[in-house]
Amino acid sequence: MAKENKRLAEENGALLRENTALRQSAGELKDKINKITIVNALDNEGELEEGRKLIKDLVREIDRCVSILNSKE
Repeated sequence: MAKENKRLAEENGALLRENTALRQSAGELKDKINKITIVNALDNEGELEEGRKLIKDLVREIDRCVSILNSKE
């Protein structure tokens, strides 16, 4: 029983570290997306709406990934 508890505690710690790393990565990716969107908007205003839609879709996908990770906690 003690071995199982120790294994589960170690697994939990590993998952928490992974979750933290993925959250940080998601935040960095959101920042990168925002910067690219701004640059693209300045370069070509005609594709602004298309860019916004793409960014919203990407952010939704990132949010889903974070949600899945949160549900495993």
